[in-house]
Amino acid sequence: ILAGYAAQSPGTFKIAGDTFSEERYGIGLKKGDTELRNKINTALEKMESSGAWKEAFERNLGPAGIPTPAPPAVERN
Repeated sequence: ILAGYAAQSPGTFKIAGDTFSEERYGIGLKKGDTELRNKINTALEKMESSGAWKEAFERNLGPAGIPTPAPPAVERN
């Protein structure tokens, strides 16, 4: 969230210090809906392979001076 604020106002805010924690994010689905989960996972993998994930990260958080990390792994279980 703070990186978003820094990206919206380059030069006004600065991200300082080390990472405090590693946060895991997910997409909520109805339990057992493997068909939709597989479609979402496929879309995420396509975004990564096409470069769209990196482009979106750099466009939205790059102005805050945050280097683009490797995308998180898609869990297919």
